[in-house]
Amino acid sequence: MPSASIEFPYSRRPGRHHTVLIPAIPAEVQLPLGFHPIRPLPDSGADCTMLPRYIGNLIGLNFSRLPTRHISGIEGRTILGFKGTVRLRIVKLSLPPIPCIYVDSDRAPLLIGREGFFDLFNITFDNRRKKVVLTPLFRSEE
Repeated sequence: MPSASIEFPYSRRPGRHHTVLIPAIPAEVQLPLGFHPIRPLPDSGADCTMLPRYIGNLIGLNFSRLPTRHISGIEGRTILGFKGTVRLRIVKLSLPPIPCIYVDSDRAPLLIGREGFFDLFNITFDNRRKKVVLTPLFRSEE
């Protein structure tokens, strides 16, 4: 039987004309000695999770050994990315390694893409309650 759902309230930030609600998920990246907190956005339009290169540096990745690819965004501009994996922990759930592109930009948004993550959870954007709800599709081994 899958684990119980996990709920995260939307973050808020001031916008130009109104408050912007942000459905970020508090997570932690597993490092060699501990964890680093992040708040990525679940993005069903992203094939793969995308994190800035500095997080890969914290993990200790050797970028010279990773395959590269050029990532294009909405405006068509490309940025260099390095294909690897990342291990995330959400609340007390340690996830298996998921594919991740580490991009050469500290301004790139932190995104959780479909590949490897959306297979693990039903994801609900509950706009009435202003929460992201993750329902694990696997048994938790806490």
